[in-house]
Amino acid sequence: MCVGLPSYAQDSSKSSAALIPGLHEKNDSVRFNEQEPGFQSILESMKGMKKQLLHFDSLSLRLPKSSFNNSIKDQLPVFRKLNNQSRFFAAGNGYISYSFYYRSNIDTPYAEKNIGQHQVLASTGVTVANYIPLRVTAYLRRSNSVVFRDITDVQVQYDAAAFHNQFADNLRNQLLERAGGIKDSLSGKLYDLKKVQLDGLLKWLDDKEIQQKRIEANEILKVEEIAYDKSKPESINRSRTDSLRKLAKAFLDAYDEIVQKYGTIKQQADSLKMIYDNSIRKMKAIQQRISDHQFLSPESYRELMNQAADSGMSRINMPKRFTWLMGLRNFGFGRTNVDATELTARNISLSGVNFEYNSWYYLAVAAGIIDYRYRDFVVGNFHKVPQHMYLIRAGIGRLEKNYVILSYFRGQKQLYNYASNSFPASAIKIEGYSVEAKWQLEKNSYIITEAGQSFAPNLQLLPDVVKNSWRLSEKASKGLSVKLFSYIPGTGSRLEGQYKFTGANYQSFNSFQTNSETVSWKLKAEQNFWNRRIRLQASLGKNEFSNPFIRQNYKSNTVFKSISARVNIRKWPSLSIGYMPMSQLTMVDGFLSESRFQTLNAGIVHFYKIGQAGATTNIVYNRFFNHATDSGFIYFNSINLFAGQSFLFKNFMVNLNISNSRNAGYSYTVLDENTSFPLSEGMSLGMGVKINKLNSEALKVGGQANASFTLFKRDVVSFQVEQTYLPGNKNQLISSVMGNINYTKTFR
Repeated sequence: MCVGLPSYAQDSSKSSAALIPGLHEKNDSVRFNEQEPGFQSILESMKGMKKQLLHFDSLSLRLPKSSFNNSIKDQLPVFRKLNNQSRFFAAGNGYISYSFYYRSNIDTPYAEKNIGQHQVLASTGVTVANYIPLRVTAYLRRSNSVVFRDITDVQVQYDAAAFHNQFADNLRNQLLERAGGIKDSLSGKLYDLKKVQLDGLLKWLDDKEIQQKRIEANEILKVEEIAYDKSKPESINRSRTDSLRKLAKAFLDAYDEIVQKYGTIKQQADSLKMIYDNSIRKMKAIQQRISDHQFLSPESYRELMNQAADSGMSRINMPKRFTWLMGLRNFGFGRTNVDATELTARNISLSGVNFEYNSWYYLAVAAGIIDYRYRDFVVGNFHKVPQHMYLIRAGIGRLEKNYVILSYFRGQKQLYNYASNSFPASAIKIEGYSVEAKWQLEKNSYIITEAGQSFAPNLQLLPDVVKNSWRLSEKASKGLSVKLFSYIPGTGSRLEGQYKFTGANYQSFNSFQTNSETVSWKLKAEQNFWNRRIRLQASLGKNEFSNPFIRQNYKSNTVFKSISARVNIRKWPSLSIGYMPMSQLTMVDGFLSESRFQTLNAGIVHFYKIGQAGATTNIVYNRFFNHATDSGFIYFNSINLFAGQSFLFKNFMVNLNISNSRNAGYSYTVLDENTSFPLSEGMSLGMGVKINKLNSEALKVGGQANASFTLFKRDVVSFQVEQTYLPGNKNQLISSVMGNINYTKTFR
């Protein structure tokens, strides 16, 4: 826009003082000096100033909304390359660790002696095509135990978290830099230029000599006789006075014109400053949005770009390959974990391929060999039936919002029955479908429902045949799951609920189930008080298990109840307490029996200082309420108390622990003390004593020693050896030697 010149009053005695801050009228009347009037030289200097001002006023200042260059390319450098590497395949940080464990006796129901175990764990990060991070992990275990089997695992996993973090950091930095272009630099530079001109004009106008000449000029114009010389004729005085009055008038006119120019420039400077300040506010606002943005999905990025465009920032579209990678949640092969839905596959260890993607649509594929057995708990070396699974899931929507997903699973599943070398375990072929939907009720509340149908041999029939129907009235091969979650920020309340039903012949890869109909439900509530210093939790659940296919009509009804509280106040001890009662009702042929398993836990932890030393006190109380017939465990109906005290001094650390466990049949007490010394940077040494007492037996004293030191700045070697005593059969303490050595090498 063009900035025009405002009109000002022509009374020079008022306009300049009112317009220019700090410019005041002089009241001193100065005698007119005939020899050096001074107006001519000042007028000559004012001519040059007026030329500059007239040239400046001839410029038409078209003030842009923003000086941001809208011709910026659509792609940022971060989209083309996420790091400085140019190799297609580059290894990153990683480590390799070797451990050897030795046990002279194993504290398990399976008695073994002199067990040695070797473990190797290696992991490294790999970057493919400069921006795709992978994590390669290998695990090897060998042992002379017949219980712990040998393991060889290799896993290659797409590191979605690393990609998102690296991508978000690079993208955020690039966008913050580009957002700086919203600042109207042109207006800022023009404002600086005008500020310099204003300062120069104000300095000239407020000059003492100029002000003195202004007073003299006003007096010449107002008092005609002030320049008269009585010794000279009237004609000479009049001629001389007319000449001086013209000079004075020219001086005052030029002075007032410069004052008007000052006002015009001041108005323009204020407009430029307003435009510049507005651009700064917009820039800071969008930079704050960029800094706080999580870049969770392409949709959230597009939302951010819309906000940036409203602030004057050019829209930058994300290339398709990065849009796709942002939706890749999981991809791996080798040993991986599959955790799909309640009615398909839940917490499955899979050796195969696992893929999961979610943007506006959802797609997941998992296929491979599975093993339900906990790998370290193998009873005997019997023949195992191979188990495998194929799972395909597809739908629309985002997992964090609303979605509908259809799942199909198929494979071979080992039955949960007795097996040995003479009688190998049996297996069945199963397949099934499920539909899962999530409805986001509001920001912090949602409900998830799933319905499933399986097709598996009906074990009630001989021979086994697949005879399942789609009819809703036939519930034996159907399943239903409903979950509800809600959080109330105002009160700090969290509510969860779940209901699940599976028919007697419903088979999937989420649990063992043979001829059993299950109905389970659970309610859980959490409430925070006093700015989250106090937290209460309570839950109530029921798991009903019935088998209509056997003659006895076996039925089990288990009720789970728990309540816990935690108090955490700054500079005070942290307190936690929880009560978890559980009862199981079993009905066989009309006879009802009840088993109870109840546990009370309480603990106090306090961190504080004694002088310059740090200290920690830890007390834990545990109580079981049950009977020997309920669990067959020697620690039934027992009371357990543990107290620990730690002191951290400048040159060493001391730990003192005492524990006692007792019931009607035994009393077991352990006193443990250990001290560790940091000998130098990266090196430490520790030693301790452990005293054991079981019932009326004599004290058994053991000890332990450990050390750790660093090699080559990154490698760590550590070992520990302990002579201890473990409770054994017939209430006796059995000597046991334990030891391990570890070497870990890290690399970049």
